[in-house]
Amino acid sequence: MTIISGVAGMLAASGCKDFLKVENPNFVAATDVNPLADATTLSNSALQDFAASYGTYVAFGGIFDGELYSADVNAPGNLMSVRLVDQTATNTYFASMSRARVLSTKVFNSLKGTPGESSINAARAWVVSGYTFLSLAEYFCTATVDGGPELTTAMLLDSAVATFTKASDIGGTVGTAAALQIKNLALVGRARAHLYAGRKPQAIADAAAVAAGFRYDLVYINDLTNITRLGNYLWYLQFNIGNLSVAPDFRNLTDLRMATIAPAVNKLKPMDGVTDMWSLGKYQSYAAPIRLASKIEADYVAAEAQGTAAMLALIAARRAANGVPAYTGPTDDKSVLVEFLKQRTYEFFAEGKRMGDYRRYPNDLPFLVPTGTPYRKANVPAYSAGTCWPLPIQERTNNPNLHP
Repeated sequence: MTIISGVAGMLAASGCKDFLKVENPNFVAATDVNPLADATTLSNSALQDFAASYGTYVAFGGIFDGELYSADVNAPGNLMSVRLVDQTATNTYFASMSRARVLSTKVFNSLKGTPGESSINAARAWVVSGYTFLSLAEYFCTATVDGGPELTTAMLLDSAVATFTKASDIGGTVGTAAALQIKNLALVGRARAHLYAGRKPQAIADAAAVAAGFRYDLVYINDLTNITRLGNYLWYLQFNIGNLSVAPDFRNLTDLRMATIAPAVNKLKPMDGVTDMWSLGKYQSYAAPIRLASKIEADYVAAEAQGTAAMLALIAARRAANGVPAYTGPTDDKSVLVEFLKQRTYEFFAEGKRMGDYRRYPNDLPFLVPTGTPYRKANVPAYSAGTCWPLPIQERTNNPNLHP
């Protein structure tokens, strides 16, 4: 009793009257947020939301387009492998990317009419929004925004272009080194969106404007308290739960871009007990970055838009740069395109670019398992002709614009 009274007395003396009231340190009231003063934190949070979502897109998009093998014992991972994804399985992917888009939109909307409207924080929010639209355009058959109508791929690409334009303009106006990084990031994204939309002259112009040597990585950290949001998700799937492996066509190659680690070396055990666990050389920790954009990607965009001769020149340059003998195959348009797409696959292996290639060239993309091929595991359907992910059933059910 004396001890209790003493503690109470000390709390009272210190001015702590509600000492039995416990506050949640992870809760922040909306009234406590100052959009202008907190813009750096909010725009970086939007970027981190995107980074977390993008890691899942790289992983499961890689399984879908044949770069990676799923060692999952559950149906969703195996059905993703055979490109048989229905609307009951995509809500997590759609929701995570939408979350990043919503927060980025809130940031630049809250900065309108303030000095922050033309700040690096606004530029960062706009470029995050651009990459969310671009990701939805490349991975989903259709999408919705803020409960609105169903948007086609072309509409999503147009939205990406508009948001990238805002990011590029603001980044160029601010002019600091960090802001110019955002400008270049926006230019690569806009070039990619223009190319996918068939606007080749615009794609060439944007690609040419990207600074030499430019590269932008999504940054991850090894924080075990929030590893799936802050850590590299591909490493998590390989190391933590053992359900991601490099597909056979990409194992043990001499190409410098295609470093893989054999099961005898990495000692990883597959979840399903049967998949050979070849791991990715480029992602060997929770802190491994994922390249989002680069001048090299801009060069690929420009070459594809310019045609066969430009593609041949880039093929020669990239093979030489990565210790690969010169290309000696046929030089007709189709053969060169296939070789070009092969080099693109190697260049951006497990970086989330191949889904867009598949959408553009479903009949020419190399290393794609043909439709109708039996799956390597029992009780899983054969490979389907799917080329994109469907809008989730949750969105169709809850969005009033999608009801007849």
